[in-house]
Amino acid sequence: MTEQFELSINPITSTQEEVPIEKIEPWDSHGARSKVKTSMKMLGMISTVILRKHPRKKKQPYSVVDGERRLDELVKSEAESVMAVVLEGANDLEIAASRLSLNLARSPNPIQEAEAIQELIREGATEKAIADHTGVSLAVIRKRLSLLKAPPILIAAAKEKRISTSVLDRVGKCSEGIQQKCLDHFAEIGKLTAEDVRAYSSANTVETLESLDLPFEEAQTDAKDRRVTYLLQEAAEDAVQRDIPLGELTAILESMYSMVQERSEVKS
Repeated sequence: MTEQFELSINPITSTQEEVPIEKIEPWDSHGARSKVKTSMKMLGMISTVILRKHPRKKKQPYSVVDGERRLDELVKSEAESVMAVVLEGANDLEIAASRLSLNLARSPNPIQEAEAIQELIREGATEKAIADHTGVSLAVIRKRLSLLKAPPILIAAAKEKRISTSVLDRVGKCSEGIQQKCLDHFAEIGKLTAEDVRAYSSANTVETLESLDLPFEEAQTDAKDRRVTYLLQEAAEDAVQRDIPLGELTAILESMYSMVQERSEVKS
C-alpha cells in the first residue's frame, strides 16, 4: 500500500544555466509545454524550458520538467544548448506538484491535469492535499481523474483531438461493458460522439430493465404510468454509469414497490 501524506512543498533552488542538449535525458513530446502565461510562485520565474538536475547522474544529469516542445524545436534547428531554469534539491513529489501547477497556469488541458494529479497520487499525496495546494476543488480533481478511467486508446485519441474531452468524460463514467462497446465503435468507425455513448448506455439500460422483471409492466397505458417507466429507465441508466450493482437497484425498487402496494391496500 502506498503511504499517503500531505503536500509540503519546500522552496526549490533554481538557477539559470546554458545546458548542452546532449546532457538532457530523452523526453516525451505530448503537451502544450511552451505556452506558460502565468507567473509561478513555486518556481519564482517563467521559462519555456525547466530542467531538474540529478547530481549523481554523470552522462545525462538533467531531466525535463517543462518545455518539451521548445526542446523539439531546438533539436530540429540543430541547436547544441538551451538556456533553462535548473531546479536543484527537489524530490519527485515536489516536481510532480510543479508540473501540475504549470499545467493549471496555461490554457486548460484536462487530460494533462488528470495525468499530473495521478502522478502526485502515485507519489503519495492525497486528493485533499492536492486541492489545498493548488486551489482546485476536490470535485474538479475527481472529475479530472475520471477521464483516466476510460480505455487508454480513447485517452490517446482525446489527446490527439480525435474525440472530445467531454466524450471521454462520458465514457469514463460508464461501466466496462459500455466502455468496450464505445472502444469497438471507435475502432471500426474512427470517431465517437456523445450521442454514440448515450445510445450504447440507453441500449444497455433497456436490457437491464427487461432483466429486472419488476411488476411495473402491467401499467403501461396512461401518461402517469409511462412517467414511472421513464423514471425507472433513468434510475437504471444512472446506476449503470455509476457502477452501482444492479442487484442493489433491483432490491431497492422491489422494496419501494412493496411499500407502495401495502399503503394502497391499507387505503382501500
